[in-house]
Amino acid sequence: MPKINTYKDLLVWQMSHELAKEVLDACEKLNGSVTAKEIAGQMIRSSTSVPANIAEGFGGRIGKEYVSFLFQARRSLTETDYWILLAAERGLIDKNKAEKLQSGYLELTKMLNAIIRKIGERERR
Repeated sequence: MPKINTYKDLLVWQMSHELAKEVLDACEKLNGSVTAKEIAGQMIRSSTSVPANIAEGFGGRIGKEYVSFLFQARRSLTETDYWILLAAERGLIDKNKAEKLQSGYLELTKMLNAIIRKIGERERR
């Protein structure tokens, strides 16, 4: 198992960072309507909040405090999932692209849940 020296070494951060970049790419292709701009802004804020919270939490790396940042990351990715759903339903992004992003966020949710659970078990010992 490779040594984890920085947040960039975390697979969960790497995946969330890649998904955030994909959301940014999708948002750049949206039309200029007021609705599209608002949804794009929300998608950008929530999607970039996921890797940012993982990184910030890693900086402290102390049990409950770290878990608090991971919970925030999970809330942000759930919010991002909603904005992707809404954007797809409004025809702002391609449904296939939306499904790919949502699949990635579902996998990321599972990863975050596993990390949160593992830290919680360690804290109870």
